[in-house]
Amino acid sequence: MDKMHNPPHPGEVLREWLPEGMTVATAAQTLQVSRSTLSKVLNGNGRITASLALRLSAWLATTPDVWLGMQTQFDLWQANQVPVPKIKPLQRIVVSDRLVSGVTPDNLHGEVSFGAPVGKEFL
Repeated sequence: MDKMHNPPHPGEVLREWLPEGMTVATAAQTLQVSRSTLSKVLNGNGRITASLALRLSAWLATTPDVWLGMQTQFDLWQANQVPVPKIKPLQRIVVSDRLVSGVTPDNLHGEVSFGAPVGKEFL
């Protein structure tokens, strides 16, 4: 995996978008979120949720993807800073062409009857 650079927390970017002199309380009221919620994001201690991304996109004429993308990049970078356990890749079953080529109309069979139900089978 390519090593990514240390991306800024989206709250750091959001601080630059706020008009000079606008208080956190005013911005929070405009976004219809609590002052505490917005303050946590602006200070790098909160996350951009899908709901907040929608509100920011409406307010700042961006897309929600911009804000969610910043949060995802920040989260991935943070997660990449701690050791990840060695994980063995999933082994997929591959059907070989040789096996499939052996299926012909001559060796196909119809439905097989196993008799009448004897228990709680659902038909």
